[in-house]
Amino acid sequence: MIRLFAIVRAIVFIPFVVFITLVLGIPCIAYLSFRPSLRFGEWIIRTWCRLVLGFFSIKVTVDGLENLTDHGCLFLFNHSSLFDIPSTYVGLPKSHRYGAKIELFGIPVFGRVLRVTGILPIARSKRREVLEIYRKSVERVRQGETFALAPEGTRQEDGKTLGAFKRGPFLFSLAGEIPIQPIVITGADDILPKGDLLPALGRWSWNIHLTVLPEVSTKGVDEEGMAKVQAEVFDQMKTQLEKDLKQRDHTPSVE
Repeated sequence: MIRLFAIVRAIVFIPFVVFITLVLGIPCIAYLSFRPSLRFGEWIIRTWCRLVLGFFSIKVTVDGLENLTDHGCLFLFNHSSLFDIPSTYVGLPKSHRYGAKIELFGIPVFGRVLRVTGILPIARSKRREVLEIYRKSVERVRQGETFALAPEGTRQEDGKTLGAFKRGPFLFSLAGEIPIQPIVITGADDILPKGDLLPALGRWSWNIHLTVLPEVSTKGVDEEGMAKVQAEVFDQMKTQLEKDLKQRDHTPSVE
């Protein structure tokens, strides 16, 4: 019976997300087009994410909040589900902006909201354009903004393994000596694995867990040293992911 209700909820989610995107997005576009405001844009994004997670009774728990700093940095997170991004906006108090594939910017209203709220358009097949976007964004980080990128480059088939890291985010960090803050996410892939169309099937309530790892400095690091930083961050995230998965396997699931 719970599965039946979950299927109905997943189907209803499609018109629900269209509705909240229009209700929040149109005023957001109108306001920010004339009066840019990071704070208001952040509120819009976080409200949208809270409504999405609340719709599916998803609880976000976080370890390592004490590692968050008040200066601009680069969040690097493991990516296995479309629910990764809402989970960081709900779970992390620090303001941040994502890089999103450029195709999303073509969606009516939603794409315009991405632009006016400062999300980075990423054309993954055009490496030179991506690096130019990163270069132009360095000054925003120096002024205190934080960006979140997936170093794996795309969603993985599941949230149990960490895919090989791309160089792009690390070149971004290198361009401005931007510190790196690794974020490990578990549980999001259970809600909507890559390739699935309907989210949150099987049970009614869910949990996503975030672990914020200590910041990794890139000050004074050259391109050769950045390769070592890339390997270091990969090892740290892989170790933490395995630890969090093991702990989750011994924790009763949310019902």
